[in-house]
Amino acid sequence: MGRKAKYHRSECIEKAMHLFWSRGFSGTSTRDLGECLDLKPGSLYATFGSKEGLYSEVLRHYAEVSSATLDECFREASDFQQGLSAFFDRVLASQSTSSSCLLAKTLANGEPELQKLRKEAHELMKRFEDRLTQILRPFYPDHSQARLERVARFIQVQVMGLRNYSGVSPSSDTTAALIKDVQASIDRLLRD
Repeated sequence: MGRKAKYHRSECIEKAMHLFWSRGFSGTSTRDLGECLDLKPGSLYATFGSKEGLYSEVLRHYAEVSSATLDECFREASDFQQGLSAFFDRVLASQSTSSSCLLAKTLANGEPELQKLRKEAHELMKRFEDRLTQILRPFYPDHSQARLERVARFIQVQVMGLRNYSGVSPSSDTTAALIKDVQASIDRLLRD
């Protein structure tokens, strides 16, 4: 009988996500990952191929969780702003690990060896933007595709900015006021 694995892949990816998210790719050593995941280096490489392979899976997991959260917030929303407000609340409340978006953090890392991971992060951000565009469509059926894509892009930029800002600002009142300003800007973009 084979030895029972003492880990579950999905749990490892979740734990690794929080470690990478808080320390960044370069700030996380293979040893750190082994300790966090309770895996020996050989098992880590056998399971994920490399640190980059694990990080790639972490990026996809992060994007899936973000998209699932977005979908959940809009599932029962009576209007777009209600769903968006729920999404802002959920995203900003779940920042126990880091205030920055993990995809944006990856894109900001200029190390040449991370080019492939930056490209993947960019593609995942584009998918999120496309999902936002799809969510906007039923609420604004008369708007052009280009306009909805522009609004989706604007929302994504605002989410990244709010995440960063709320990480450095201790005032939830200030963040709440900024969210209202962002929502008013989105309303204007959709009305004009």
